[in-house]
Amino acid sequence: MLNPQKLILGTLAWAIGDLYTDPIKKHLPRFCWPEPLAACEIVSSALKREIGSYAGIAAATNFLRENAKSISK
Repeated sequence: MLNPQKLILGTLAWAIGDLYTDPIKKHLPRFCWPEPLAACEIVSSALKREIGSYAGIAAATNFLRENAKSISK
């Protein structure tokens, strides 16, 4: 993405909070243009502890999608 409106960080951002997100916010200006960065909200995921379950489902779904032909043989 060249101009996201929101950057959603996962487990570490939720569990550790500012200790994790502050360095990211500090160093982002070195890698981003000022205007898009100013318009981008950086948040931790609202899924909290459930994020692992969703990640597992997403990984399994992706595997099935990528390997559908070889599995059906």
